[in-house]
Amino acid sequence: MSPDEARLQAAIAAEDWPTAAFAAGELFARSGQSDPRWAYAAALAEERRGDAASARAWMARATVAGPDFAPAWEGRVRLALAAGDAAEALAAQDHVMTLRPATPADRLLRGRLALAAGHPGEALADLRALSLDHPASRPAIAKAICGQPRGVIPWRLTDALATEAPSPGQSSGSSTSGSTSGPASPEPTR
Repeated sequence: MSPDEARLQAAIAAEDWPTAAFAAGELFARSGQSDPRWAYAAALAEERRGDAASARAWMARATVAGPDFAPAWEGRVRLALAAGDAAEALAAQDHVMTLRPATPADRLLRGRLALAAGHPGEALADLRALSLDHPASRPAIAKAICGQPRGVIPWRLTDALATEAPSPGQSSGSSTSGSTSGPASPEPTR
């Protein structure tokens, strides 16, 4: 172990985040900016220190140095989401899902991010596919996406639903008898 690695390890153990970020940055520079682990370590130290902008910059360096280093891409998703940048989080999540087989949690997150980034059609397609592939995930989908009382659908999804034609064998939602008995559906929230 090099002296810089020992300094980084000691700083992490002591929760001395400024020193940890500096030591990781030095290791990244000495690697010729080619080892994503050191940029990732610097990003984590900056995040723990409370400097979100610096953490995002270091995480971006880690993904440039290691385009196939999944932890850095997952970090970009987390940091972009915390900063309210749904579009960047969605792009990073898409990259994560190319690096390894997507889990139901990955697919659920992708649907949530697509919705937050203003892509309700994509979100609906992602979540519909997830629901069909993993029926046990349906309560998580409803809770994560709606965040509303039962029966209330977020307006962005109602807009996407309104533009879709029903699938073969799927009801269009209109009644042929003209009867309107039964409970009324709640209005979508806007």
